Amino acid sequence: MNTPNPESLRIILRHVTAKEAHGYAYDTFAVVGRDERGRRIRKNFQDRDKAVAFITAMRTKLLNAETAVTTAITRLTPDQLKQAEAAFNRLGSRYTLDQAVTYFVDNYAAPDEAVTLKKAVEKFSEGKDDVRKNTLRNLKSTLKRFRDFVGEDKELHTLTDEHIRAFMRSLRAKDGVSAITKKTFNNVRNDVSSFLTWCMDSQRRWVATNVARDIKMHDRHQLRKSGVPDTLTVERACEVMAAAAKHSPSLAKLYALMLFAGLRPDDDGEVFKLARRPDVDKLVNLRTNHIVIPADVSKTKRQRKVRVCEALNKWLSLPGPILPPNADRHIKAFRVSQKLTPDVCRHSFVTYHVATGGSLADTALQSGNSETIIRDHYTDQVTKDEAAPFWRIVPNDKLGAVIAPEPKA
Repeated sequence: MNTPNPESLRIILRHVTAKEAHGYAYDTFAVVGRDERGRRIRKNFQDRDKAVAFITAMRTKLLNAETAVTTAITRLTPDQLKQAEAAFNRLGSRYTLDQAVTYFVDNYAAPDEAVTLKKAVEKFSEGKDDVRKNTLRNLKSTLKRFRDFVGEDKELHTLTDEHIRAFMRSLRAKDGVSAITKKTFNNVRNDVSSFLTWCMDSQRRWVATNVARDIKMHDRHQLRKSGVPDTLTVERACEVMAAAAKHSPSLAKLYALMLFAGLRPDDDGEVFKLARRPDVDKLVNLRTNHIVIPADVSKTKRQRKVRVCEALNKWLSLPGPILPPNADRHIKAFRVSQKLTPDVCRHSFVTYHVATGGSLADTALQSGNSETIIRDHYTDQVTKDEAAPFWRIVPNDKLGAVIAPEPKA
């Protein structure tokens, strides 16, 4: 039988009336509870101090009964017995020792090699070359901050989910005060999880489990619905193309591919990969008005075809190559001067495309996105009439770019 909880013993104040005590009244203090054998206790005291002394003695007796030393024949060494007692004390009443051992055996495996966090992050940074440069740069930044927070000499296999939670709680938004957004929370959690998955690979086996998976992410569906991408107005898009044309025909062609074909930007994005290919003239076919994005160029690793609208045909017909020397430097400087976010041209293409055509499936095929992303982010941002002038932004010798008049019916 289990020993009663010592805290279950308590003192109850009773006021004895004249009817019960032959014409006079007094207070009595009753100690109630159960002893070490489970028998009921009810003892009255006229002095409260005596009641307190009695309840203290009984609690001590119960505690001694609960932790009484048991003599038994065992194969355990004295040191093993001490460890067993310490384990029982730590587990308390939450889990049995068998449950704890079973969980440990099922979920823990010693790594093939004890590796510090510093070494693991360095090796990861050297060998991770299968993602975009921007993605890799952000991933490295997150892992270095994680390494500095936890400690570079921390052995990788001793990491727990609490180390990751503490790191994420320490992060702050750009203002340095506010907590990070839900989207950033998910991104950081995924970065650390990607790193630990890499460390689990059969080539390394530095960790047995990915503890980051125990951290629940914020609902992605709600995050998708809450995000509204940056989009250029038609007038602003015309200003950007005019500035690009005045800079050089090649820069105008490069921006036209992002704005009117939705190609992904940056020096490791689709637009640069396509422009660097020796067969770019065959892939960008102005005779059939189609652009072929090969699988090794596409972010999704699937080939797709993008229709060339009349405006894009005119921009791509400008003289000069699509990719001039030092294009990455020119495009970065131009983006800064025009105060453009990296993906604003692609976002604009998708927004105006779905508003004009109205088909989620067609826009998804043209942009290399999913219909869910298109529906959650880009629909109902502009009307069909507002989108129509976007597709009439064409080159102009004097102004760089103009919005051509609507053709007569």
